[in-house]
This record gives sequence, structure tokens and C-alpha cells, in this order.
Amino acid sequence: MENNNFMKKFNDILESKLMPIGDKISRQRHLKAVRDGMMSVVPLTIIGGLFMIIAAPPVNKDVFAWSPKVQGILLLPYTMTMAIMAFFATIAIAYSLAKQYELEEISASVIAGVIFLLICAPAQSIIPKGMEVPQSMLSVTYLDAKGLFSGIIIALVVVEIIRFLKKRKITIKMPDGVPPAVAASFDSIIPLLVCIVIFYSISVFCQLTFNLSFPQVINKLLTPALNAADTLPFILICVLLMKLFWLLGVHGGSIMMSLLTPIMTANLMTNAALSTGGQNPTQIFTSIFIYCFAITNIPPSVLALKSKSAHLKAIGKVSLLPAIFNIGEPLVFGLPFVLNPILAIPFIIIPMINISIAYFAVKLGFIAKAVVEPPFTTPGPIYAFLGTLDYKAIILWCVLTTIAFVIYYPFFKIYDKELLKQEAEQMEN
Repeated sequence: MENNNFMKKFNDILESKLMPIGDKISRQRHLKAVRDGMMSVVPLTIIGGLFMIIAAPPVNKDVFAWSPKVQGILLLPYTMTMAIMAFFATIAIAYSLAKQYELEEISASVIAGVIFLLICAPAQSIIPKGMEVPQSMLSVTYLDAKGLFSGIIIALVVVEIIRFLKKRKITIKMPDGVPPAVAASFDSIIPLLVCIVIFYSISVFCQLTFNLSFPQVINKLLTPALNAADTLPFILICVLLMKLFWLLGVHGGSIMMSLLTPIMTANLMTNAALSTGGQNPTQIFTSIFIYCFAITNIPPSVLALKSKSAHLKAIGKVSLLPAIFNIGEPLVFGLPFVLNPILAIPFIIIPMINISIAYFAVKLGFIAKAVVEPPFTTPGPIYAFLGTLDYKAIILWCVLTTIAFVIYYPFFKIYDKELLKQEAEQMEN
């Protein structure tokens, strides 16, 4: 009874304080556009990472290594996907926000792409060795993680400019009878011109005033925040909020990923670029780090399956296979974890403990930092190895899973007894 009263008070606090915040985050158009846009380019990280593994297999170079020429050929798919993902993310985010505003999505995406290339990858005239005629080359420096946040800003602002002009009917009006596709192309002329003037002016101002490019300015401004985001306290707070949202019955991952996906993706892209360049990755906070070491779906599924109550056994049978493939919804809503005064305790505590252990293991160099993003549904130990290309990550995953089993066990015993008592009372009635 005391547990139920405590949980009710705890739930009331969360609903009054946390739920309004979560609701605003989930409904905020710009955050939703960033989340959806970033999710749409996840396949680039998966495929690019796959070719990176093939080009630089996780074995000792004395045992096996491609020749530089072959390795360059194998790395090209990575170079044209993950290594220039900021460009694709800009287009996807602009498309998502334009769709929410019911604007012309393709036009908005094209304009955002043009502005991104103009500001972040301006053409440079060089004379290659052995040639006399200058060649125009695009700068690729800010097409990867270093240009991602500039791309996000460009995408959001471009769409807002298009929306502003459309609301005030500042457009080229075509006569009736002109095909819609032709009319749409003329509609984008003024927004494109306005965006070029605004962003190029800002870019020139940054260069003349600070001797820095636009993406360099953005990165310098964001560096303190990004450095703070790679610390243990920040990661723990994010995981805690995610779990608290789940306890309220809302999708904690969906809400928090709106805020965290750009940071985690940028960190992963940075690590991948450093790794392919022969340098050591630097960033800890990636989606692989969270999904590998914070999500613990298998222990509760197995413990439910081994329980005596009919309810837990049924949930264990249904949830075990999804849990192996990192899908936890059957557990969250089936056991349930939602508003459960007994299971809520390990549901929150275990990720905090496991993330702390994993953070120091990575920070101290015992486990490699993530450089590849495998498909989310890859089973845990395989996911850990493919993400980090370090076999010791499998050992860490096993250790953390064991810890989760040990902590969950007494709580499941208590919950199992309670359910058995309830089932017995139902049988008597």
C-alpha cells in the first residue's frame, strides 16, 4: 500500500512537471523536423559504416591489410555517404519542415542544398599537378560532422524564409493555365535569391570580420556545449529523463532523440572520419553507446519467462525474441514497467549504473569508441562489436547484462509473488 501511495505521488509529480515538457518537445516543429530528417539519413551511416569495416577490417594490420589502392576503392561508398552526410541531412531536414508547413518540399530541399554548398562547400579554383588549366573543386571539409550543425541551421532558416515570403505573397505569379510544375519552379526563384543574399552576406561578414567561415563560427559557438554533452553527468541526465518518460507511458526514446540525435550523429561522424584518417576517435556519446550499454531488455524478458505467475510467463514468451533484437515495447507496456512501483526502481537504476561503468571503460581506453552504426535491431553483443570494432565491447556487454540480471532478480521475485497472490485471489472469486 505504501509503495502504491509513493508511486501515485511520484506519478503526479512527473505528470505535472515532466509531461508538459515532453509534450512541447514532441510537438515542436523544428525539433521534429531535425529528428525526422536525421532519421532519414541513418541508412547512410549504416551502409557507409559497412564499407568502412570492409576497407579497414578489425584485425591486426600485420595479419591482413588491403593495399592503399584497393582500400581507396572500398572506402569510396563511405566517402559518398557517411563522410558527406551533413549535405544530405540538410536537404532531409528542410524537406521535413516544409512538409509540416505544407510548403513545396522539393523546392525547399533544393534551396537548402544550394545554400549549404554555397556556405559550407564553396568551389575553389586549383591547378592540379601536371595540368595548366585551373579546375573547380568543391571543398569537402564541412560536408561531414563539422558542417552538420551549420546544415541544421541553414535548413530551418531557409524554410522559415520561404514560409515568410509565401505568407506575404512575395512571389512570381504565373498566369492561369501554366502547369503546376512550371509554376512551382518560378515560385522558388525569389526565395532562392533572398536566401543566397542573406546567407552569403553573413558568410562574407564572418570571413571579413572574424577571418572564419560560417561553419567555423557555428562550431566555435557550439564547442562548449558539445564538450559538455560528452560528459557523464549529461549522459546520465538524458538517460534518466528517457526512462522517466517511459514510466509515464510515453515513448521516451522518441522525445529525447529529437534533442540528442544531431549530437550523437555528429559524434559518430567525427569518430568515423578520425578512424578512416588513421587517428584515434574522440567522442563517447553516440547512439551505439546508449543502445549497447543502457538498454537492458534481455534480463527482464528472461526473468519474466522464468517466473511462476501466468502473466509474467506469458509476457516473457512474447517479449524475449523482440528483446534479443533490441525492441523493448512489449516489456514496457506488458509487464508493465509503466507506473509499476516495484519494477520502476531497477528500470531507472540499472541504466545509470551500466552507463557509468561503460563511460569509464571507454574513457580510460579499455573499450574503443564507436565508429560505425549497425542496424538498431542487431543483437546486443554483435551490435557492440560492430559499432566499436573492438571484441572487448562484447565482454563489457556481457558484464553489464549480468549486472542487470543481478539487480532485476530480487525485484522480479517480489513482483512475481504479488502477481501470484492476485491470480490466486482471482481464482477463488
